[in-house]
Amino acid sequence: MRILGCRIIRKGKKSSDKIALTFDDGPHPKFTPRILDVLAEFNAKATFFITGRNISANKGIAEEIIKRGHILGNHTYNHPRAYFIGRGKLFDEISRTKDLIEDISVKPNRYFRPPYGIITPSMLSVCARLELSIVLWDSNSKDYRREKADTILDRIYKGLKPGSIILFHDRNFADESLDYTNTISALKSFLEKIILKGLKPVTIEEML
Repeated sequence: MRILGCRIIRKGKKSSDKIALTFDDGPHPKFTPRILDVLAEFNAKATFFITGRNISANKGIAEEIIKRGHILGNHTYNHPRAYFIGRGKLFDEISRTKDLIEDISVKPNRYFRPPYGIITPSMLSVCARLELSIVLWDSNSKDYRREKADTILDRIYKGLKPGSIILFHDRNFADESLDYTNTISALKSFLEKIILKGLKPVTIEEML
């Protein structure tokens, strides 16, 4: 789907045997490396939508994400609500992070996820100008609710279908105290299930 010249992606093809794992708000010095280890165990690939501020604080981890064959997506610099900032500030938030990502990955940053899933006309204009596709999701783990791993697993597995884009977190920008150990446990169980089901966890880029 395209709106005002900007491509918006909510899911992949239903005929596909692929699903896309995505992680928001990182990198985190503790949880992101543990997630990378779980993904490696199952030869799974993912897309990490990271903030510029956290790239600056954890550049080595962002580089490790690339080194392990995953891709980085843009999640703004400071994770603002788009309703409350002007077009100029939004352009700065997104373009600044785009430059950081391209410096690390040495290839174009093509994918953007809006904080809180909020899309505004100004955001569409900025993303079109920067040649970024907006990536949303059709399955939300809601792992920011401090729930048990089994609850997270049940939520994402019940709604799973080929072409799904699944939203996890490796960090919570609004609440740094959140512990994502249960997300990591749910992720491991989830990967065990979907691989037996014949589904392949890939990056957004590979899915499309």
